[in-house]
Amino acid sequence: VGDGLRRVRQAGPATMAVALRLARARRTDGDVWDRYDRDFERYLARWALEGRPDLTRALIEGPEAARFPLENRLVGLLALGDRAAAERLASWLPQTGRAPNDEEVRLLLAFAAEPTPRAALVAALADAGGRRGVVEGLVRAQGDLDPTWFTPVLRAPVAALLASHDAGDQMVGADAAAAFNLTQSVPALAEILATQLAPGSAPLLSSSLAPLRALRSLHAAPVELLTRIIDRPDQRDARRDAVAALAEHPDPKGAEALVDRLPAFAAGERGRALEALSATPRGARALIHALERGLLNEKEFGVSTLERMRTALPDDPAIERQWIRVGGDTLPVDTRETGVPTTPAEEAAQAELIARYRSLANIAGNAENGRTLFEALCLVCHAQGGRGGQIGPALDGLGHTGLEAILRNIVAPSAAMEASYRTFRVITTEGDIIEGFLATQDGSSVTLRIPGGAERRIERRALRSAGYLRRSLMPSGLLDGLANDQIRDLLSYLRSLR
Repeated sequence: VGDGLRRVRQAGPATMAVALRLARARRTDGDVWDRYDRDFERYLARWALEGRPDLTRALIEGPEAARFPLENRLVGLLALGDRAAAERLASWLPQTGRAPNDEEVRLLLAFAAEPTPRAALVAALADAGGRRGVVEGLVRAQGDLDPTWFTPVLRAPVAALLASHDAGDQMVGADAAAAFNLTQSVPALAEILATQLAPGSAPLLSSSLAPLRALRSLHAAPVELLTRIIDRPDQRDARRDAVAALAEHPDPKGAEALVDRLPAFAAGERGRALEALSATPRGARALIHALERGLLNEKEFGVSTLERMRTALPDDPAIERQWIRVGGDTLPVDTRETGVPTTPAEEAAQAELIARYRSLANIAGNAENGRTLFEALCLVCHAQGGRGGQIGPALDGLGHTGLEAILRNIVAPSAAMEASYRTFRVITTEGDIIEGFLATQDGSSVTLRIPGGAERRIERRALRSAGYLRRSLMPSGLLDGLANDQIRDLLSYLRSLR
């Protein structure tokens, strides 16, 4: 019936009345399929109601409105989606005796600058039964909201979520603390993380990383807790965030603790840590000190790493010596950050690496094992099958591009990158380098989407410079830390994506 209603070309009042009767309240009983059927029914009814907004408004606001249950009329308001609908939704919600659902929160948020919708959101945030859903909606809409108004309003609700004994509440509260830079949440976040890392605790799973990621975003994770994660071999899911948090930490002890542990890291992980450390003055100093102590080999410092170190610590003699050693002073300025070979020797080395991977790919690997590696290495930035990050291009159908294209994109991701996936670099007034995907920018701020982390908003007054690099966000050397059988398995899985 719902599908037929939306196809009626000249729908009249009677047709719209049927559609509104179909827009019944969501089900809270029954099994998952019963609830799905009801939601789909509401979706079709709303679709039909959107086709004739004039008749929909007459039905839910006119003299016949009382014929329809309140929940049905609320769907009509969602179909209208305008300012008047948001204001009427705000006035009707108290009659429902429930918290606003996600669709209703979105409509209220769209007109949160108006007093009535804003008051409804504030009331929902104060309600223990409804605040979690409202906070989730605010986090999703964060990029479109005015933080000067929402940040003060969120402090108490987020504190309540973090104090809850429900893990889901805590994760939502942590996401909000990161999204709205709620620094007063740091003690509660640190307490949650300490509890998660208590002796005898299970490893952190990807679904429980929100407190760690929030503390990383707020630059306030206790160094002792971060090193506790890194020193536990079973903390696979949390390790990447802990490494990044130490590298970015405002306390020099964070970078020093990370550098001291680098010799024990696998090659690929050590490369990622070097990349993160080289992006801050504190990290660059710690790396040079480790080099002078013999803790690191100078061969690990390539052009890209040293370029960032020179940017973070201009005119440092030790860094300049390393820069000259790798021939950085002889490179054209516009090729220093591309990762594209600039000498015959580099071209030969890259060709040799591709040949090695090609020979491994010619022997069938275990695609199921490759899927596990793919999820750990690739879904941080890329999407596939509706899952994953939103930083790099989707990898659906990658196998159709052929083995050679796959290998070249892995070995030299900057050689043929699309312009929209270039790295955007911000240098702060404190000398920190932040690189990521440019999500949004306006006159007051720049928001970057960071691989493996949340979006990061930087106020323009805190910027020294900002702009694109001629380099892909995808790092080269992605497979360096993998054994041959792991590379074979991963390539088998990538070739299966059709």
